[in-house]
This record gives sequence, C-alpha cells and structure tokens, in this order.
Amino acid sequence: MPGDPRIFDEEAVTPPAPAKAPLAIKTLYFDLLNPDLSAERHVDSSHQANAFLTQQLAQIDASSMESDPELIEALLADSPHALQAWIQRNAQATGREYQEYLEGRKRGEPRRYFSCKSHALNFLLQVAPTKMVDGAWLYGLTRQWDDPRYASLIKTYLEELGEGRSDKNHVVLYQQLLRRYDLDTEWHALDDSHFVQGLTQLALGHHAESYLPEVIGFNLAYEQLPLHLLITTHELEELNIDPYYFMLHVTVDNAMTGHAMRAAWAVFEALPRRQQRQAFMMRMLRGMALNSVGLATPTLIQQFDAETEITAVFLKKASVGKFMHANQCKLGAYSINEWLSDPQKIPQLLNALVDAGWMTRHQDPAQSRFWKLMEGEHASMFGVFTPYEKQLMYDWMAGEVLDTLPRQARLGEHWRKRGMAESSQRPADTSYATLQSLIEPALLTQPSRQMHNMAKWLAPGQHHTSAGLAATRLYMQQTGLN
Repeated sequence: MPGDPRIFDEEAVTPPAPAKAPLAIKTLYFDLLNPDLSAERHVDSSHQANAFLTQQLAQIDASSMESDPELIEALLADSPHALQAWIQRNAQATGREYQEYLEGRKRGEPRRYFSCKSHALNFLLQVAPTKMVDGAWLYGLTRQWDDPRYASLIKTYLEELGEGRSDKNHVVLYQQLLRRYDLDTEWHALDDSHFVQGLTQLALGHHAESYLPEVIGFNLAYEQLPLHLLITTHELEELNIDPYYFMLHVTVDNAMTGHAMRAAWAVFEALPRRQQRQAFMMRMLRGMALNSVGLATPTLIQQFDAETEITAVFLKKASVGKFMHANQCKLGAYSINEWLSDPQKIPQLLNALVDAGWMTRHQDPAQSRFWKLMEGEHASMFGVFTPYEKQLMYDWMAGEVLDTLPRQARLGEHWRKRGMAESSQRPADTSYATLQSLIEPALLTQPSRQMHNMAKWLAPGQHHTSAGLAATRLYMQQTGLN
C-alpha cells in the first residue's frame, strides 16, 4: 500500500546504512550505565550505541508505520489537541478491554497472565533489564535545560526519577521489589535478548541530540496505556506481590494530565519549520516503532516453564553443591555429588527426587521431605535457595492443589507488612550542601557548566544513588521544573 504522501516520502524514510556490528548487547548495556569507564572505552561505547541504533532503525518496516491512519491524521492536524484526542481514544479502548477482563474474572475465568506466584516473580526477573533503565531515553535532553522546547520532556524524565525522592524513583522502586526475592542481581545473568529493549532506551538517551525525532516518537508510544500493564498490576496484587511500581505507571502516564498528555505536547513543541516537518515526522514514527524491539511482554510471560526454571536453579547451585554432600548421600544409582557434577544428569534430577519420594507432586509441599530440608529451625539446607527459588519449587510441587492451600502458606506474608519494614533500605537523602561538595566548587559560579555537570548525576546509572537523588532535586531547583 503506498504511503500517505503528506508524511511518507521515499527520501525521508530511507534508513541510514547499517554500521558494523556492535559489542555484545549486554556488555554495551552495562557500559552505558557505568560512570567510571575509561575515556577511550566511553568513546567506543558511544560509537557502538550509535551503531546499534542505526541497525535497529534500518530493520523497521516503513509500511508498518501506516497501520494507524487515525494517528497520521492527528499528526497532520498540526495541533496537540488532535493528538491528545487520539491518546484518549486509545486509553478508552484499553479501559474497555480491561473492564471485559475484570468481568471475565468475576465469572470465574482464571488469571490471564500468571499461573502462580513464581510465574509472576519470573516475569519481574525477565523484564528487569528494561525496568532498571526506566526513562533512560530522555536522559540526553537534560543537557538542553535552557531550551523551553524540551521542558515537557525533561519534566517527564524528572518524574521518572521521582523528582529526587527515593520513594518515587522508578529504578529504586524496582530494585527494592527485586531485592525482596533476592532477584536484584539475578537479572544480570539473563541472555542478550532480554537487554535489547533496555539498550535501545539507553542508546537513545546517550544520543538524544542526534536522534531527537526518534526520542520524541519513542516517548509518545511508550507513554500510552497498554492493556498488559493493567492486567499485570491486578494479577500481581492478587498473588501478594507489591504492584506499586506498575500502578505508578498507570497513574502518572494517564492521558488527561500525565506523561501521555505531556508526550503529545512535546511533539509539537519540538516540530521544526514546515519544510522540515515531513522528515521529522517520519523519523518520529520510526522512534515509535522502536518500542517493539526486543522481547514482547506477552512472549516473556508465555515462555515460563516451572520445570525448566527449577532445572536452571539446580544447574546454578551445582557449581558449589557438587562438593557439599557426603558420598553416602545417594539418590538412585548416583550420589548427590555425582548428580550435580554432571550437567547432563541434572535435567533428570528433578524426576529422580520425585521417584525417590523426596519431592511430591500435587500435594502440600510443606509435608515433603525436600521442603523440610529448606524450611524450619534446623533445616540442613536453610539459606541455600532464594525466596524466588523456593516459591518455584513450592508451586511446582503443589501443582493441581496449589489454590486449595492456605493463602499465607502459598503466597507468604502480606506485601504491605514487608514493604513497611523495607522502606528504610532506600538510598539515604543527601543534602544540598553535601551535593555541592561533589561538584567542583569553581563550577558553582558558572551556571552553564554547573548544569552540565549536574546532568551527569542524572544519568541512568547514577540518578537512583544518594548523590543522584540530591542532584535531581538541585537540578529541579535551578531549572524551575518543580
């Protein structure tokens, strides 16, 4: 189908030639978060991030951007009000779908996403590389603090940073959520495919000036209300997992007064003169399409398999566990050390434990011999498995009787009680005076350089630290964006 001639122009849509292959995805991801890279490594990572973005944009099918004629009409209307109306229609459609979901649940339909608590915790782990850089695509605009065209976008970024408050900073909140289940470092071991979307956001943030239309388009798409966010929030709370991080995105991104509304205004605040608008809008649409790179949320949810995950846990524990058991500890034909010493045997270990009666299926896990090794005052394997790993094994052993077991036994203590106890673990506030000591005193008399230096503390790898939170508050004070 031919493109809309009012926006789509062959010269405007021709992507740049792909650059040479970048570093391994995960390596580049962590390099872009690292404030202590050598100067040479920093420059190299910046070039690699640009090459990565070039490749991602080159893979976008231009015809896919014609699929929403209402969006095209809203952009061509040359008014933020038309774009806001498009956002509100989408939010209303999502809201209606969510109400249908809730009605189905009232009629007895099962949860749509998460079969059990460990399934939901696995999801939190799988999406961590994206959630841990929340808002990163806007970071580069903080250097444009004195240009009113970017005020809406910078304010959105500052709100992603919690406006310098640890109890509102999105990354702090997600870190804390992961820490409850000892998942706060586990996500580092995920494979490259889990880091593609997060790296896209980091790369946009580091090259915001060069990819301004793409940043604005990405922001516009990202701030729309997806159905999966509403369902995820509902089902996490049902499974006794704190939904606050996700609920925050439902409220602050709202179409009437939140980030989604501000994203519409940002489009028109940054639009260039008429003769340049066609190419700008085309690039902006490509930026919107970048939201879909990497693993999609439904895919991550659907690929969960408890047996596969438990086998992965055993494989991880085996590196040390193969030395920890007495040789007389036998399971079938092999000692426990022999089972754990051979990676080829470990996938059969789970069934061997069931066959030998150590693990049970479709019964109360608390009655199984294996569970008693992990839980209890004198449990010989106490502390060996994380809360997530124990939840995995509990849910798998319970199987068909899981939902008949006592709520606290299968879902744990209510998350609100744990949340109050953990609030003291957030980064401590840093005073204005302390922050001044972190910034070279000579810069304090040079506002432009001072703001540029402060912006470094707002980077995706730093804003959630004590100094970063204080820098956020100082930045807001200096810019008036509070």
